[in-house]
Amino acid sequence: MTLDLAGRTHVGLKRSENQDEVFAQVLSPGERPFACLAVADGMGGHEKGREASQVAIKTIRDRLTRFLRSEGVHPNEEWCLTLEKEAHKSVGALSSGKEVAGTTLTLALLFGAECVIGHVGDSRAYCFRKGKLDQITEDQTWEEYARKNEIENTYGKALRQAVGVGGAIVPETYRLELLPDDWLILCSDGLYKMADITQVESELSRSQGASDACERLVTLALAGGGKDNVAICVARFGEPPAIKKKFDSVLALAIVAALIIALLLFFALTGKI
Repeated sequence: MTLDLAGRTHVGLKRSENQDEVFAQVLSPGERPFACLAVADGMGGHEKGREASQVAIKTIRDRLTRFLRSEGVHPNEEWCLTLEKEAHKSVGALSSGKEVAGTTLTLALLFGAECVIGHVGDSRAYCFRKGKLDQITEDQTWEEYARKNEIENTYGKALRQAVGVGGAIVPETYRLELLPDDWLILCSDGLYKMADITQVESELSRSQGASDACERLVTLALAGGGKDNVAICVARFGEPPAIKKKFDSVLALAIVAALIIALLLFFALTGKI
């Protein structure tokens, strides 16, 4: 499985500070590359939102390095839970008095075609497959909770939980098998609140790679108003090089064999053999 990664943030058109942070890196190359994508959206309105998202991403990066040194590559749901909870502890240490530090944190661990996702907050993970964009995660907001459970919402659009806020968090995890030509997209609400799904699908369909997709989606968010910071991580999957090379060789031999057969038939029919 080949893997093309990219990540980008933008302050947007209305905010003076960028409180979003991203991480997109292959941590162990090979036939089954191990990589991580992560998006953190510092809580708007809190003075330490920027620092919170930075500390969350740094915690992910540092903890994954320790994981690889001690355990090798075995990403699973427990890794996601550990990463989210350690980020929660690190970000929570930033709070002091009335200054509360908090952030969303959606991360994906990729090992070849396997993908596990850890999720806290309302940043999102999507899978783009055969021209269709499907949302993987559920927004952890009171608004979404009330809609899903058909009850009255008395908390507005507030988050139900955030990394760094409160005594404990309960991250959600997801697992999916990725196919060649799939795209995995992680983003903050600065994208999906500024553009609808059909617009995102259109831009991804025209993208030439992960970096190009990030640029297109940031531009789309800005064109939609750019009212918030934007954070985007993209992974594009392809056929394993060995399989593709083998397929190309078989195809070449088949073409040559077909040409020889065609020539023999031609000579036989024309009596020139």
